[in-house]
Amino acid sequence: MTDYYYAGVRFESLFAPDTVGDGPAPGGLLQGGVPIRFANIKYGSKRADINFQNGGLDVTNYWASNGSASYSLPIDGGSYSANNQQRGGAYIRLQMFANGTYQVLRMQNAPTSWSVAASGTWLPAGDAAGNYAVVFEAVEQGHSYVGSASSGVENQAPGQTGLGGNPYCSGYCSASLTGTRADSHGYLRLYLYRAGVLRSTTTISYWCNVNGN
Repeated sequence: MTDYYYAGVRFESLFAPDTVGDGPAPGGLLQGGVPIRFANIKYGSKRADINFQNGGLDVTNYWASNGSASYSLPIDGGSYSANNQQRGGAYIRLQMFANGTYQVLRMQNAPTSWSVAASGTWLPAGDAAGNYAVVFEAVEQGHSYVGSASSGVENQAPGQTGLGGNPYCSGYCSASLTGTRADSHGYLRLYLYRAGVLRSTTTISYWCNVNGN
């Protein structure tokens, strides 16, 4: 907690926390001899000047205003595929875990065989998963079928949902009979909220294919 205030309001209430670790440290603003940092303004928006300057610029030009910062997970913009050359299904799943991690999972070639296509940590150091909720958006943008094949999406968190149940969303296709075939593509989007405030938006695209040989 800093000892800096503007109009009686502590800086922590004016600027978003530096959860990524790349927050600027304008010279001359120290706490216990350590430069103070808040979220880089590239993650959010500027608030009105507060007459604390560094290098001729108000510090509001360096730090995002509180509540405006939004971050993406490293998988943002990624594309993932699942290709099953036998009867069954193919899935791409985006799952959030209460232990602070996430995974992009792929299922192909066997009905219950899942592999990890990508993984990482979503929970900032020192924070608690109980402070967060997720919303998923799963959208199929196109598909094609032969025979009785099918495709679609799954979504366990269409509204703000806690992490306790390790929620996920998926895009999938299915071809259970010989001679059937399906492919599908679309996107999976994750909105991560802290105390009701949007902190992160992450989008991945998916493509899946099943040939019922």
